Amino acid sequence: PAIGTYTYCHKQMIMLKFNLAWWLLCTLCVAQARRMETASTAKWFRTAQGTSDRLTRQHDLQFSADFPSTITVLINRSVTYQTIEGFGGAFTESASYVFSKLNSTLQSQVLDMYFSGNGLRYNMARLPIGSCDFSLGTYNYDAVPGDSNLDHFSIDHDKQLIIPFIKQAIETRKKWSNSTLNIVASPWSPPNWMKQLDTMPPYCPHGCSDCNLRDEYKRTWALYFSKFISAYYAEAGIDIWGITIQNEPEYCPPDYEGMHYTPETERDLLKSYLGPQLSKDHPKLKILIYDHNKDHVVEWAKTIYTDADATKY
Repeated sequence: PAIGTYTYCHKQMIMLKFNLAWWLLCTLCVAQARRMETASTAKWFRTAQGTSDRLTRQHDLQFSADFPSTITVLINRSVTYQTIEGFGGAFTESASYVFSKLNSTLQSQVLDMYFSGNGLRYNMARLPIGSCDFSLGTYNYDAVPGDSNLDHFSIDHDKQLIIPFIKQAIETRKKWSNSTLNIVASPWSPPNWMKQLDTMPPYCPHGCSDCNLRDEYKRTWALYFSKFISAYYAEAGIDIWGITIQNEPEYCPPDYEGMHYTPETERDLLKSYLGPQLSKDHPKLKILIYDHNKDHVVEWAKTIYTDADATKY
């Protein structure tokens, strides 16, 4: 799940400004980190809401080799727990748009700082399945109401900005690593015609009461996942490593895309529709549950992992 502080405002303006500032600040941070070993003074810049700071230089920071402390941290390398799959960022439409507006020199710098062997070495990435709160507008891959077999499914929208960005990131990583970029795809909402509240855009203005998937479209929604994965590979040469069933399933946003699940309804979709469809079409794909804040992860894990029909997927 996305981690951070969200400002739910007019996405076309606020989200793009946030993403642009974030990219630029991270670029400055990475560049500065490369010089830290040889410099004792660091320059830093700030962009902050509610202030006049827009990439405004702040007072210099001084670093020293030693500092007074009585705290000792011991790391026992012989004791291990969970395996960390990796680290990465999200290929949202707004991030892809900002990237597309950079000149070729700046694009290369961004790619190097995040995906190269000399940069952060990102090996994971998140990809929205359809529009989200970091998109330029609302979109999906089949806008034809009642198209249960998804005969009109198309990822042409993503070919404009998102897919070119992903391809450049993959190529940058290939220059130094034999391992690929593991992409986790996540939906914020199905097309509006699959939901109980059939309105555009597919938000949840009434809360969670009617922000749910219609029973008659559960098979179609599972097929939608499969077609997305197949299309990305067949039409763009991009392999999807895994999916999450729903972004933030416990939240029903009134002003951006969302859909509600309980642990039980996500379990039932997984074992009866999504699991069978994806295991047949994409047997190596990883299916991740929950995708929300950590406070309820135990409840969700107990509900889904104690069901043998769900756990096998």
